[in-house]
Amino acid sequence: VDARRKGNVSRFVNHSCDPNLQVQKWFVNRQPRLAMFALRDIAPGEELTYNYNVQWSGDMARGQQCKCGSATCTGELSAAAGAKRGSAAA
Repeated sequence: VDARRKGNVSRFVNHSCDPNLQVQKWFVNRQPRLAMFALRDIAPGEELTYNYNVQWSGDMARGQQCKCGSATCTGELSAAAGAKRGSAAA
């Protein structure tokens, strides 16, 4: 989702390897729409997050690092990249 040209407040929802939201693609009147649904109860004031699931096919050394800080952090915005590099947060 690229909100540079058109977007809403959802562009401020950050990535987490342990998210509290999931994103689903729906079609409404044949138009694609993205919707966010809670994966669990979310406390008032808690940051909203989802897993960006970046599909990185380039040089793994140049992949974008994840700094979400969750106990299950892969160290990369692409879980596949983290697994290929063998990186995991300790």
